[in-house]
Amino acid sequence: MLPNTSAPLPVEVMTGGQLARRERLTRAVVDLVAESGADSFQMKDVADRSGVALGTAYRYFASKDHLLAVAMSEWQRRLTDRVIADFDRRGVPAVPVVERVLDYTNREIRGFQRHAHFAGLMVRIYTSTDPFASEAMREISRNNSAVMERLLADVPDRPRAIARNAVESVLMHALTTWVTDRCTIADVFERVAATVQYVLAPERLAAATGAGTTTG
Repeated sequence: MLPNTSAPLPVEVMTGGQLARRERLTRAVVDLVAESGADSFQMKDVADRSGVALGTAYRYFASKDHLLAVAMSEWQRRLTDRVIADFDRRGVPAVPVVERVLDYTNREIRGFQRHAHFAGLMVRIYTSTDPFASEAMREISRNNSAVMERLLADVPDRPRAIARNAVESVLMHALTTWVTDRCTIADVFERVAATVQYVLAPERLAAATGAGTTTG
């Protein structure tokens, strides 16, 4: 069967039954990616694993890349939800900003280290030209940014966006070089940690906000 040539059914208009079938498809993809990677199966395999008819699957997802992107978003959201819950319980201001951001980035890197197929999937979706996959990728970016905003809540506005963009960009680049065998996972941890420590060092934040400026 050919991929869907029209826009898939929007989530906001789906019935309860349709949402349940969509969720089964997403869970099936997460399992398949975890087992053997994104290139090892086709949409028919997803349909068979989920018990959802192939034609129905294409009503919810325009393409395999679209489905993979939504599954990636769901997998990544579980991590960010846990991070937010942990910091809400502990109280973000109680932890120095460098420590809290390193805790989050280290968790994310360890997650990709344990499930390397998802690191490869992240890179694949990041470079996909499928418009629906691109929208799911933007959702991943929004989710990551929302977590970083929470972790940087007590950082003044001026340096906050710079720090968030720097950390997110270095993390994505480091994961890409790891997936393509151009660095080790230790390099990923090191590069991200160095960036976090550099852009969020107290003296650097003070300089960025003018807090360290004195007048004669």
